[in-house]
Amino acid sequence: MKQALKTVGFMVLIAFVFGAGVTGIRLATRETLERNRALAFQRALVTVFALAEGETSPDYAKLYQERIVAAKLADPATGRQIDVYTAYADAARQTPAAVGFAFTGLGFWGPISGVVALELDRRTTRGLVILEQQETPGLGGRVAEEEFTGQFQKGLAIAAAAERSLRVDTITGATQTSMAMDRMLNEALAAYGRAWQAANQGGQTDGLR
Repeated sequence: MKQALKTVGFMVLIAFVFGAGVTGIRLATRETLERNRALAFQRALVTVFALAEGETSPDYAKLYQERIVAAKLADPATGRQIDVYTAYADAARQTPAAVGFAFTGLGFWGPISGVVALELDRRTTRGLVILEQQETPGLGGRVAEEEFTGQFQKGLAIAAAAERSLRVDTITGATQTSMAMDRMLNEALAAYGRAWQAANQGGQTDGLR
């Protein structure tokens, strides 16, 4: 009996020590992880807006701070807040270069989130970047690769109907992920269009193109 109690006590002690160690490591690295996550996000936005083209060693954090303005708009149909961005051609922020919005939705295996960049006329795409996805590597996970995102850099046309939409090329062997992407992108595009129209009519787009 005493031996059993000693064994249980030892296991509890080991669990406590290792648990405390893991917690300590997480607390010690949390700041670094958050900083790295922020830098990855800034790099993604600078990339999708093509603000670092021609630079050999771009400072993504600086380009983000100087040339991208973030704001929030509300979709009047759902009340949902949408993160929107305006990219500028220079640090003085005098010449808008592109606009964009964040999207998120449910893929085949988990959430997918990213940012779509549009030309200033909001009739064609300028780029797309996937920030998070949990799809099958080599199949649905290819939504984050150039093979899929590259089509948005070619300037996909956006339908001018009330519910704005676009047609997206599917990924071979990943039908469900492709359908999910098509659905979430078109829903996000329609929501962005409604939010922008409502804000524009209400004069709430100061500072945004």
